[in-house]
Amino acid sequence: DAMAPANHALLCMTAVVVAGIRQGFAYAILMSLASVALMAFFHWEARYSFHAERAEDWVTLICFGLASFLTGQLAGRFRNQLRETTMVAEHNERLYEASRLLAGTFQQEDLIRVVRTAVGGITEGDSVLLLPDAGGQLAPAHPWRGQLSDADRALADRCYTVLEASDPSASKAWHFLPPPGEHGALGVLGVHRQPGVAFHRTEQQR
Repeated sequence: DAMAPANHALLCMTAVVVAGIRQGFAYAILMSLASVALMAFFHWEARYSFHAERAEDWVTLICFGLASFLTGQLAGRFRNQLRETTMVAEHNERLYEASRLLAGTFQQEDLIRVVRTAVGGITEGDSVLLLPDAGGQLAPAHPWRGQLSDADRALADRCYTVLEASDPSASKAWHFLPPPGEHGALGVLGVHRQPGVAFHRTEQQR
């Protein structure tokens, strides 16, 4: 034999693990199915066909298929956990950098810049900080080229008044968060999302 069944099985298992870690659970399952087909084609009697003449070949193939499936599932879960760990580490690093910058901030312009940079890094989108002007109307506290629709502006005003974040279904493009102060909301932080992208998860809102 050019390759013993045990060696072939070990090689296929390695391919399943690599596919699961690099591409995810779905690719690991596809690799598992391909591995089962290869084992049947090269190591069943008769050789080079998918026709089994011995009952024990079916038992061996089923056991190998289950082992490949479980291995692929574990590899896929490991990939997801690794990705989540990386995201948490990046999130904490951005928060640490924002805290370091805030510690050395003394002017309102610098504070606004740090807040927008931190929010943009976490949400990977545009943001606008609305603060009440001399007339009590919410207005961008920094140079901003964007524009809010009348409905979005009314939604921001409501969030500012009731001191509650907007419902994700209330706007197709914006999510508003009112930073609390000693006597009510300090203003409203608007976070933009791209079309077709789900609104921010709970940890991003925090």
